[in-house]
Amino acid sequence: MKRAILVYAAAMLAVLVTMRVFAEEGLGQPQETQPQSIITTTQAITATTGTTTTSAITQTVITETVPATAEPAVPEPATTETVTTTVIVTTITAVTQVQVISETEQPAIQLVITETIVPARVTVTLDADYTLDPFLVSVQAGGPFSAIGLGSGCSGYVGSAPAVSLNWSGTVDSIEFFLLSDDDPTLAIQTPTGQIVCNDDANDVLLDPVIRVDAPPPGTYHIWVGSYARHQRIPGLLAISRDPAQTIGTLRLETLIRREPIPEQVVEPALVRATSLPTATTRLAEIGVATLQPGVTPVSAPVVAAGIAPAFDLPIRGAVCPGYLNNAIDYSFTWSGETPNLRIFFEGDGDASLLVVGPGNTVYCNDDVAGKENLNPMVNIVNPPTGTYLVYVGRINPEQPVSGLLTVVESTEQLPAVLTAVH
Repeated sequence: MKRAILVYAAAMLAVLVTMRVFAEEGLGQPQETQPQSIITTTQAITATTGTTTTSAITQTVITETVPATAEPAVPEPATTETVTTTVIVTTITAVTQVQVISETEQPAIQLVITETIVPARVTVTLDADYTLDPFLVSVQAGGPFSAIGLGSGCSGYVGSAPAVSLNWSGTVDSIEFFLLSDDDPTLAIQTPTGQIVCNDDANDVLLDPVIRVDAPPPGTYHIWVGSYARHQRIPGLLAISRDPAQTIGTLRLETLIRREPIPEQVVEPALVRATSLPTATTRLAEIGVATLQPGVTPVSAPVVAAGIAPAFDLPIRGAVCPGYLNNAIDYSFTWSGETPNLRIFFEGDGDASLLVVGPGNTVYCNDDVAGKENLNPMVNIVNPPTGTYLVYVGRINPEQPVSGLLTVVESTEQLPAVLTAVH
């Protein structure tokens, strides 16, 4: 307040000085004309050094000469001049108070919604049939603006732009917006009708905010995520859900991805010739290399899949293979001769995958032979080339080993036993 008074006093003093300048400049002018002054621009600049406050007020004045007589006359061109008045105020108390206000008591600038809204950082388009529910968006709550200017009941500090804009279409009973975090965020939403809805805490013990919109109209929802405390940034996940069972109180992120953590440093099976892998060589000494040719199939071997090496992370060109593999070969054979089709399949007591590396490091892989109708995997090799084949059996669930029988057969008709449920 005192700083404002100082600036105001400086401005008034500038005006008085300006008026005096104009009055002095008007002496000696012909009586038939008189200057009319219009102040078009006023700019105040205040600088503080030690205990001295210097205010420079710059005013741009347009002086237009108007004839005093009734005779028509061509007006002289307007002239523009700038008058600058410097006011120096020396007062220890006032300067100290101005510094305190600027550091601790100055209120935050309020964010006020206008017709033109700054584009959101993330734009999401969903309809009533979207399958990924809840839909999660990574956000960072907080900002420099007070959310109280958005609407009644809004609190916290937000950015000038919405964190997320949702383009919604379709008909549902309700949509729930909530924020998952480790701190105290706030939430503000402008609906397509222009209504502002805000929330701070879901309840007395849950500091995360939640907003439910019943029978949500189609259109764009602008969503601001804020922090209750000033000068704070809060990382979190914005959840958008039309499922009444997925609420801020019941949603657990660990239930969305149920696999156990996989070590970053995993000794993955190198899908190349067996002689280049010590573990594979040891395994080959145990199981041997079967020699197959037309007329000697089918052959079978028991396999237990209990590995943790993710097949989907292997650098295999042109293929994405599912499952977690053992760090060793499960079966190997050499093939010679000609046959229209060589079929390899696995019959297990749980959901498994199959990966075969043939001559020239050609990769074949499969998860389910018939989708949900048969979860057992099968690989077909048409006109199999002569050479060595390395076979890996993977498990889909890294928490559950899978035991079963691996079979190699010359056939285009024989199928693995049906597995329709995971045991």
